[in-house]
Amino acid sequence: MDICYIKLVSKARKAKSDIDTIVIDDTITYTDQYCVDRGFINLTKTIKTPCAWDKSFLYIKEQNLLDKYDYFWFIEDDVYIPNSNLFDSFNVDSTDLLTNILPLIEVDKRNNWRRWSLIKSDISYFDINLTMRTFNPLCRLSNRLIKSILDFQQQHNTFAFHEILFPTIAQQNNFSIFLFKNLPNYRQYFACFRHRPVISKNKILKHLINHPVKDLYEGQISNSASTELQKTS
Repeated sequence: MDICYIKLVSKARKAKSDIDTIVIDDTITYTDQYCVDRGFINLTKTIKTPCAWDKSFLYIKEQNLLDKYDYFWFIEDDVYIPNSNLFDSFNVDSTDLLTNILPLIEVDKRNNWRRWSLIKSDISYFDINLTMRTFNPLCRLSNRLIKSILDFQQQHNTFAFHEILFPTIAQQNNFSIFLFKNLPNYRQYFACFRHRPVISKNKILKHLINHPVKDLYEGQISNSASTELQKTS
C-alpha cells in the first residue's frame, strides 16, 4: 500500500514540515490565477479560493500521483501531530474516507450550521436530502475517491466545499467511510479536536493530536513524527 502525505499550508501561516511530505503552500505551489483558469476552486471558502486544498488536487492531477499512490493523507497546518501512531494504525486499512463527523445536513437545522451561508449554493450539485458533511483538518482519501472528486471537477469546472463534497461523493459511490471518533481507543490518539476555540500553546497535550493549534509556526508535526513517517512513506 503506497501512501502519500500532503501538508496544506495557508497563506496566512508559514508553517514548515520536516517530514517526508508534499507541502502544498498556498503562496508558492501555484498562482491563484493558474488554478482559476483550470477550475480548481471552491474546495474552501472560509479564507479564500483557490487555497491550498484546491492546489493540492491540481498537483495530484498534474503530477500523475494517482498512478503512484493508493491513499492520500491531508494535514492542515493547524493540526498538531506528535507521532505517526494514527497513520500506522491504518496502514493496512482499505477505507476510502477516514475523517471526523458525519451527520446528514437536516433540512430544519441547516441555517444553524456555521458553514451553511458559504456553501448553500453547492447543494444544487447533489440530492439535497443525501448531502453529508465532515470535518477534515486531518483526513485520508483513497485513490478512487480522489478520482471521483476530480471527475466532479471536470464535469462542473469547479469543486464544492470539501466538508460536503468528500463524504457526499463517497456516499453516492458506495465507498467506505470511517470516523476517527469511532475508534475504540480514540483517546489514545486524539486530545481536543474541534473547530474553535483555538488551543493555546500551553494547553496542548503534546503526546496526542490537537486541533486547532495556531501558534506553533515552526510546524505542527513534531520531530518524532517526522522520523517515523519517513520510514512509512
